Amino acid sequence: MTYTATLVLGLIAERPLGAYEMLKVLERVNIRRWYQVSDASIYQAVRKLEGQGYVEGKPVREGNNPEKTIYSATGKGLTVLPEMLLSYIEAPNSPREAIDIAILFLCHIPRDVAIKTLEYRILTLSAEVARSEQMIGSMAPGTDLPFIARLMVRHNLLEKRALVTTLTELKDSAAESARWDYFVAKGQ
Repeated sequence: MTYTATLVLGLIAERPLGAYEMLKVLERVNIRRWYQVSDASIYQAVRKLEGQGYVEGKPVREGNNPEKTIYSATGKGLTVLPEMLLSYIEAPNSPREAIDIAILFLCHIPRDVAIKTLEYRILTLSAEVARSEQMIGSMAPGTDLPFIARLMVRHNLLEKRALVTTLTELKDSAAESARWDYFVAKGQ
C-alpha cells in the first residue's frame, strides 16, 4: 500500500469522509509541509482503496447540494491499517514520511501494542545512535576521510537522535493520554 493510500485510509478510519473533506483535513494539518501529496493522488488513493475493499463509498445528498460520495473504512481496511502503521514504525529504514504517517494515526494501533512497538524502535535507534557516535569518534579531522563523509555521518546521527526524542515523547504521551480514539479527522 502506498503512503498516500495509508494516509487516506487513516483519515477515513477516523470518520466517514468525502474526498473533498479529506483534502480540507489534510490542509488543516499542513500535510504538504512534510509530505508531497497532490489532490489528484488523494482521489486516486480513494478509488484504489475502494477497489481493494478497504473502504466503501456511499452516495449522499445534503439539501440542494450535488450528490457526493462519503467513504467509510471496511472491516478489511480497519484490519490492514494498524498492520501498515506498525510496519512503518518497525522497519529500520522507513523514510521519514512513513514514520510521520504512523505517528499521525498511531491511535489506530491498540495502545499497548503501540507503546511496545515504540519502545522497541527507540531501543534499536538508540543502538544505532551509539554506533554512529563511535564512528564519528574514529573520524577525527586529519584522517583520510573527506569532510563531507564526516558531515554525512553526523547528519545521520542527528536525525536518529531527533527520531529517538520524538518517539520517546510519543510513547510517553500515548501512555498518559486519556484520548485514544482519533488524532486528526474527528471533531471537524
